[in-house]
Amino acid sequence: MNRFHLPFRAVALFLMLCLMGGIATGCAMGSMAADASSSLVEGLFASSQKAATPEEAIEQFFAALKMQNIEAMMACCDIEDYCDRFSFADYTERMNSSFIITGGAPTEYPLYRDLMVFERQRDFAFRIRALAYSLLLTEEEWLGYLNNQTVAPADHIWALEFTKAVDPAQLQNLDVLRIDKNCSDLQDDERVQENFCKAYSAENNVSMSVLLQINGDLFCKSFVLSEMADYQFLLSADGQ
Repeated sequence: MNRFHLPFRAVALFLMLCLMGGIATGCAMGSMAADASSSLVEGLFASSQKAATPEEAIEQFFAALKMQNIEAMMACCDIEDYCDRFSFADYTERMNSSFIITGGAPTEYPLYRDLMVFERQRDFAFRIRALAYSLLLTEEEWLGYLNNQTVAPADHIWALEFTKAVDPAQLQNLDVLRIDKNCSDLQDDERVQENFCKAYSAENNVSMSVLLQINGDLFCKSFVLSEMADYQFLLSADGQ
C-alpha cells in the first residue's frame, strides 16, 4: 500500500519547518485555512476553470473535501471529460479483454455515455468516502475495516461510536503540507506512458504523493491524475 500514518510527535521538527509559526497563531491559522478553502472552492465554480497543474488539482480537491462540497470534489475528478474522450474500441484493443457489464461501453451512443458518467460518479463517491474514513479513523481501525470489509458482530452501540468517529466536521482541520511527484523514473518511461495513456484516453498521467495533517496526525496519500493539454483531473481519488 502507498498509505502510511505517522504520529505527530515523530515528525515534530518537520512540521515546525513546514508550518512556520502555525502553532503560535492557533485558531487564527485555522480560520485563515477555512477561508482559503472556501475561496478556492468558490473560485472553481465561479470561473469554471480546470486545474492547470497536478498540484492545483489536488489543492482544489482537498479544499472541497474540507468544505464537504461533493459537487466541487466531483468537478476535480476525471468523469465527464473521460466519458467524452473514451473509445471502447481503443480501450478493448489496449487491454486485450472486455468486461461487458462492469467495464467501458460504446460511448458513441448517448445512452451508454451518460450511464458511464453515473457509474464513474458512483465509483468516485465510494473512493472519496473511503478516503474520509481513512483520515478520521485510527490506523488500526481503518486497516481492520479495509482488510475485512464486513464488521460482524456489530450492534447499535458500535454504530453510534462509528458515526461519531467519522463525523466529517473534523475535515475542516485538514491541511495539505506537501505535494510531490512519485517514481519519476517510471512515469517518464515512454512505454509505461504509452500503455497507460492509451488505456485511459489521456495525453499523460502522473502519480503524486500528498502529505496531510489532521487532528495532530500525519498521512501520506497517493493520487493518479490524468493530464490533458491544459488541465488536470484526478483519475484516482481514494488516496490509498
